[in-house]
Amino acid sequence: MAFFSASKANDAVKRLKSECATEIRTTVPTQMEDAEAGPSSQPSAPSSDDNLRHLLDVDVKKSRANSNVTTDAVVEVQRCISEANTPRSQDPLQYWQTQRLHYPNLYKLAMKFPCTPSSSVPCERVFSKAGEMVSKRRNRLGTNILKQLMFWNKNA
Repeated sequence: MAFFSASKANDAVKRLKSECATEIRTTVPTQMEDAEAGPSSQPSAPSSDDNLRHLLDVDVKKSRANSNVTTDAVVEVQRCISEANTPRSQDPLQYWQTQRLHYPNLYKLAMKFPCTPSSSVPCERVFSKAGEMVSKRRNRLGTNILKQLMFWNKNA
């Protein structure tokens, strides 16, 4: 990973695992609903022992579902991290389209949080152009004309 600090890289991996686990929890129907519904052939008047066993079964299924979600997220993130880096020339969207079956939850996160450029150069260029347009020689430009000039200068 491209981090200067190992602690920052570890923090990023932890956050990614957490986000992936959250994504899995929201997309996969939990087993709790199935456990609470129970089998359809239950007797109409269950005894107190049956109720207690049912509650214990529901509690166990809840804890297993939670640990399975976390484990699945950790495994998916670790598999992706251990893969070789893709070339910088490859389109990230194309990469995720090809890998969406291998990493379905990370694919959803990648579509949710797209890549951002790590440089502020385009932003700085816009502001420096604005400074050039509004100078002592051009101080009588109206706001509408200045906005149009900035638009045409940036998009031409």
